[in-house]
Amino acid sequence: MTTPAIPSPIPKPRASPGFIAVRVLFVGVAAFALWNTLRQAELGRAAALAGAVGAPILLALVPYIAVIACHAEAYRRVLGVLGHRVSFPRIYSVVLSTEAVLMSFPAGIAVSDSLNPYLLLRRCDIPIPDGLAGIATKKSLIVFANALYVTLAVALGFGYLRLASTLILGVRGLEWIVAGSAIALYVMVFAMAKALVSGSLATRSHGLLARIPSPRLRAFLADKKSGFLATDRHFAVLFRERRSSLAAAAALLLGMWLLESLETLVILRLLHVHLGFVEVLSLEVVVVMLRSLAFVVPGALGVLDAGYVAFLGAFGVADAPTVGVAFMLIKRAKELVWIGVGFLLFLVMKDAPPRAHD
Repeated sequence: MTTPAIPSPIPKPRASPGFIAVRVLFVGVAAFALWNTLRQAELGRAAALAGAVGAPILLALVPYIAVIACHAEAYRRVLGVLGHRVSFPRIYSVVLSTEAVLMSFPAGIAVSDSLNPYLLLRRCDIPIPDGLAGIATKKSLIVFANALYVTLAVALGFGYLRLASTLILGVRGLEWIVAGSAIALYVMVFAMAKALVSGSLATRSHGLLARIPSPRLRAFLADKKSGFLATDRHFAVLFRERRSSLAAAAALLLGMWLLESLETLVILRLLHVHLGFVEVLSLEVVVVMLRSLAFVVPGALGVLDAGYVAFLGAFGVADAPTVGVAFMLIKRAKELVWIGVGFLLFLVMKDAPPRAHD
């Protein structure tokens, strides 16, 4: 396979004053939340609690392996519907590397999404247009699986969410905010699916990219226009003829969300905190919302820490600030390990061998 020419770097657009103000606000809120969390905790004892776990702390790494496996297999099935047989280890490496970028960069989701089609091309030999089709489809399925996850959390943990709302906020209502977020996610999924099925999303994206003032980029896009048209045809096939395959991928992605809650349960058990799975599920669903809102802060640092501490206190965990900091020390250490592995793959992962495309 001949690697397509990479267009010359495009000058980064200057951020608007409004966006900068929002980013500064979020970073300020995150910094205050982190300071307030650490201020309430006994940091020495929190470190001792985390260190006392010993060798079993390695168990904290295990659920993430399964999380990425569900994500990668769902991705592999979507690409399979598009006619590409991708090896599981290679797509696993793509997901692991993009997640490492997502967790470590400010506004990491934008950087991760930009990197994704390039990694699909280099590591899996997926043409850019097909990669874009797979990425857009997978993202819509992730949102759908998230909506199912939030619905399940509200259905099972409504009482826990109400209790947490009363103890943390002083009023009821958090449970209805979470329920409302599920409705918003379903509306978003419907809009995304409608845009994909319309058969013109990739073509419109091609037209927008072609307006960028870069002769090399315009030449590259002109050469690949037929691929973008094929991408729209892929969307139609995916959403009209291969619904069973998409349903299987969505089920895997729901499993991914549930495994993230299991990871929290495992770390809490290592610290001898015995909350039930439904309590952890109702905690995690709010944490996921916080993580989405704090996307400009790498790893939602400070925001997640404050959220976990608040919920542990609401659920009656003794000395919640100190236990919460110990929990976050283990969780952040786990993230650093997998971020390191994800970036290491950039150095050691070889390009996929060329193959004939169907």
